[in-house]
Amino acid sequence: MTQEDWDHSYARTVMVFLNGDAIPETDRRGEPIVDDSFLLLLNAHSEELEFTVPPERYGESWDVVLDTDGTLDVGDALRPGDTVPVTGRSVIVLTRPPSS
Repeated sequence: MTQEDWDHSYARTVMVFLNGDAIPETDRRGEPIVDDSFLLLLNAHSEELEFTVPPERYGESWDVVLDTDGTLDVGDALRPGDTVPVTGRSVIVLTRPPSS
């Protein structure tokens, strides 16, 4: 995103991919650090907005870990290209299963 994108008053949503497979540091033994991967859907707008699950290269499937509004149930599975309604002023957290 550019600075101009951040400055728009209507820009009140963001999707963040936290890639547990791409941690650049190593542990005390010099081994790669690998952790879970997450997709955060953040909607600070007052109205419901739809997010689209990113392409398969980010993950073959995603499981719901948290939905602050309760629209989705914990454990629900989503696939690349699925649209996800995120109600106003709420957050949905998804995790990528280890086999993805």
